[in-house]
Amino acid sequence: MFRNTFFLFYFLLNNALLIAGNGPSLPENILKVMEGYSSETGKITYLHSIIETYQYQNPNIAKAAANEAYVRANAIEDKNLQADALYWLAWLSFQHENELSLTDAMAKITFSISLYRESNNITKLTKSLILKSAIALDSKDLTMAKKNLEEAEQLIPQIRRNRKDSLWVCGYVNQLKSNLFPTESQKYQEESLRLFEQCGDSIKIGRICLKLAGTMASAYNVQSAIQYTQRAAFAFRSSGYSDGEHEAFVGYISALIYEYSVRPSERLFNQIYQHATSPAYFQSDYELQSRVGIAYSYKMHYNKNNKFGKIYRDSANYFLNKAWENVKITQNIDEIKLVYDSQKYNCAISGECDSVYFHSAEAFLELLEKSNVKNIETQNALTEIYNSDRQRDLNAEQNWRRNFFIGIVIAVLVIGLVWRVLNQRRNINEMNRQLKSRMEALRAQMNPHFISNALNAIDSLVNQGRNKEASHYIIQFSRLCRVILNNSRYESVTLDEEIQMLTYFLNLEQLRMGDRLKYKMDIDPALNIDQIAVPSMILQPFVENSIWHGLAAKSGGGMVLVQIKKCDEQSYQCIVEDDGVGRQKSAELKAQMITRPSLGLAITEERIEKLHKIKGSHIVTEDLHDNNGKAAGTRVTITLPIQNITEQQ
Repeated sequence: MFRNTFFLFYFLLNNALLIAGNGPSLPENILKVMEGYSSETGKITYLHSIIETYQYQNPNIAKAAANEAYVRANAIEDKNLQADALYWLAWLSFQHENELSLTDAMAKITFSISLYRESNNITKLTKSLILKSAIALDSKDLTMAKKNLEEAEQLIPQIRRNRKDSLWVCGYVNQLKSNLFPTESQKYQEESLRLFEQCGDSIKIGRICLKLAGTMASAYNVQSAIQYTQRAAFAFRSSGYSDGEHEAFVGYISALIYEYSVRPSERLFNQIYQHATSPAYFQSDYELQSRVGIAYSYKMHYNKNNKFGKIYRDSANYFLNKAWENVKITQNIDEIKLVYDSQKYNCAISGECDSVYFHSAEAFLELLEKSNVKNIETQNALTEIYNSDRQRDLNAEQNWRRNFFIGIVIAVLVIGLVWRVLNQRRNINEMNRQLKSRMEALRAQMNPHFISNALNAIDSLVNQGRNKEASHYIIQFSRLCRVILNNSRYESVTLDEEIQMLTYFLNLEQLRMGDRLKYKMDIDPALNIDQIAVPSMILQPFVENSIWHGLAAKSGGGMVLVQIKKCDEQSYQCIVEDDGVGRQKSAELKAQMITRPSLGLAITEERIEKLHKIKGSHIVTEDLHDNNGKAAGTRVTITLPIQNITEQQ
């Protein structure tokens, strides 16, 4: 109760400041374009596009646009637009990640959520709940974080049909879970990355890649850490987010240094030095300077017993001192500790600690004097580092050597285990890539083949003067094409969508063949066809094969039965049965014809056989016979696992 009252008071005060005109202002060119819109709604929508464009490139412009959008939304009393502006203001405050900005962000997002509830805007309400959970997580309020995340997850099924929003929301949920549940962090990070890649959010892809790089490095998987930092840099670069690209570049250098600490080589050291010192901003970048100093520290360690050891120690101290001069200005606690620990490591190896510790102590004292008195957390962190590290450990080198060799043994064991797991995963990924390639080949081959048949049927009806039937055929054909185009974008669709596509196809074939084709579809009511996932267009080639090779060659035509039934709680069967001439007779007739071979059925069979290796699916083809032993048709039984469509998105 007290917390909500506080947020309300804070929001009202902040709201008054917004309306009074505090904060950054918009550039003239943006104001000029905005005034070109005739309606207030159009102006606010334009301001939201400016926020999206500048949220990472220039946060001040983005914040000014959000302030302006909120003031204008208030003026026209549009709750949805008010909530949108508050969401952006909360997001921009959240990016600063300090105590004051988190309080500001929490107040704004809390009010935004109440407005979205009133307007019943489920999609934006879900995103706002997720943002509130992220803010609470950064504020170390785990109870609030979990509560809002759970409510957001309950709303996800209501936005499932909006694929991009659904993917983004699920990706952000998994990102937060990776922080809330550390023991399963990597699993949630990898799932989050997969979802953000599907919805195309480059910034989120970069952020998750950097988290995964840290996870891989802590698991001694250095090569994977390097690859993730490179992927992060590419993602940030593609979106024009220069700060993120710099962060990824620093992470990349750090990963290379970590690899050098385990497997030192002159080639790798030169790579680190050249990459880190090449940017024009190196002379003012304490992060890169400190990392070059750390690289030299490791090189000093590996050469401490030869004449080059002192040279490398001096080089390490030179770059670490340069980093000190810049890091003192920013008061970046993490970098301060990194540089200080590196200097401590240098003096422990070289045995010359006095000057280094004197320099570090002076720097800490200066930082303590200059740091903001109100920022107790910063003060305590600096004091703790300074006080704990003033006592030098005379056995530092011995302890380091012992821990180093223990670490090497553990690293070898872990790397061996990780290599085995990754090798298995690589084989599975390769199999999945082949399956996807085959599916693309099937779609590319099936569509022209079927379209050609359909157009020939329409031409035949027109030539026979059956214009009404031709018109009906064209309408059915159009509906089928639309369903095929929609479904072919996804590897999996709902069973209901697959049945709908198959019904359109059979209706078309019945229009073409008339009384020579009868069909029946039998669907088990125990199956929830709206929720079960099925590989897209998996049944159509078998039905087409029954019609063209089983019934078309039979005098008088015949019947196609499509039966879908539940086997148990884990699987179901799709059965395609015809009473045609059978496979042997069909093969004999095909041998007498000169035709281009169809790859659709072969590719589908191979796809299911490979799916069997991964998910337990399989296919059985049976020749049917009458009481006299004569061929009486063919039955194809496809067994598939029951999987929810949301698990496939």
